[in-house]
Amino acid sequence: MLKSRIAMCALAWVLAASTTAQTSCTAAPLSDDQVRDLIAQARAERADLPPPFAKYRSTVRRDGCYYVYVEVHLPETPDLVHIFRLNQHGRLVDAQAGNE
Repeated sequence: MLKSRIAMCALAWVLAASTTAQTSCTAAPLSDDQVRDLIAQARAERADLPPPFAKYRSTVRRDGCYYVYVEVHLPETPDLVHIFRLNQHGRLVDAQAGNE
């Protein structure tokens, strides 16, 4: 469990540090359900995105004007994590799977 949390934090930090920050949030906030729906829609439209795990837990959090959606495989394993980043308008700007 601790290894999983450390891995998720490390991946989130790398992801946050590697993207350009938006300076002002002008779009209306998205709900967690809206973010989840946008990820599902992106997966339906794009074959290059990782499919959801059979069993997982997910979280949505804000990082400035960005939304970070994280799926963690159950049972938790440090290398089985999907991280998606959406901009304030709900457009997917980055996706990472596993330990990429």
